[in-house]
Amino acid sequence: MKIVFSLLFPLMHLVGNAQNDPELFPVNDKKVGYLGYYLEDMTNVVAPQFCSATYSVDGYYIVSKGEHEYYENGRRKEEHIPNTEKFGLLNSKGQFIIDFKNDYDGIYVSKGIIYIIKNNLYGTVNEQNEIVIPIEYEELNIEDKNVIIAKKNSKYGVLNSLGETIIPFEFEDLNVDEDKIKAVKNKIEYYYTLNGTFIKSKNGNNTKKLK
Repeated sequence: MKIVFSLLFPLMHLVGNAQNDPELFPVNDKKVGYLGYYLEDMTNVVAPQFCSATYSVDGYYIVSKGEHEYYENGRRKEEHIPNTEKFGLLNSKGQFIIDFKNDYDGIYVSKGIIYIIKNNLYGTVNEQNEIVIPIEYEELNIEDKNVIIAKKNSKYGVLNSLGETIIPFEFEDLNVDEDKIKAVKNKIEYYYTLNGTFIKSKNGNNTKKLK
């Protein structure tokens, strides 16, 4: 997972997120050697404690913390000790949604949806850190809040943001094609609306439409 490191305060204007909270900025406190979050006027909101921290991602902030080795002069080495990095997520106010005790391997935000990785499997959580989509999918591709292309047992299907299956997991390939979803199974193309209603199937030059 690629995390943005911020060592200098960015020359950016204040931007409100969906909750109208002022944007927070990651700043490195050289006295303690960790990143914290500050307002544009340098008011500290979240105490320096992170090894890495992102700028706002849809109003959320992804952070990490890990164990380090130290040089003889007491200076901390930049790289984490392998397998010690843990990830967390803050809301727009700088409060933890996901703390480091969850032990996730990665946390991402896409189109307002929080998705997590553990043991190379994907799932999603809500703002209360409650599991919405179980952590059991090999892939999650969030097209929008109601179209989440997922892979399970090597087959593709589509979920909505509530974790409900709108297209079954039986396809070898699946993607959004303009305003339709195209799925492929045994060289036959199947077309669905974005809410999962079947439109037609196509095999070579033969097309079968929904009656």
